[in-house]
Amino acid sequence: DTEDLNKFYQKVKSGVSLQFAEIVTTSKKVTESDFKEAKVAEFKALYFEDMIPTRTFYKARWRQWVFMHKNRCYAIISTIFPNYESRIYPDVETMLKTFRVK
Repeated sequence: DTEDLNKFYQKVKSGVSLQFAEIVTTSKKVTESDFKEAKVAEFKALYFEDMIPTRTFYKARWRQWVFMHKNRCYAIISTIFPNYESRIYPDVETMLKTFRVK
């Protein structure tokens, strides 16, 4: 049943998004309300971001986009130190717009 399959894929996308976010976020309990809808090329993604501690004790901005294509789940992760944000994040945005699945 296509409707059941689409619901299942949505649960996969939500579950993977939550798993990744829970691994890195120490400042709060992550819930589904912490995710926003976003686009990765033509795909509908769940987006999450937070400032996370690193091994060097500096904080970095964690961003993740999780989406489904057919029966596969993809996650794109970006971590950027705040002082590099203006130099690196525009390239991440360009990458997200041009992402393709072979």
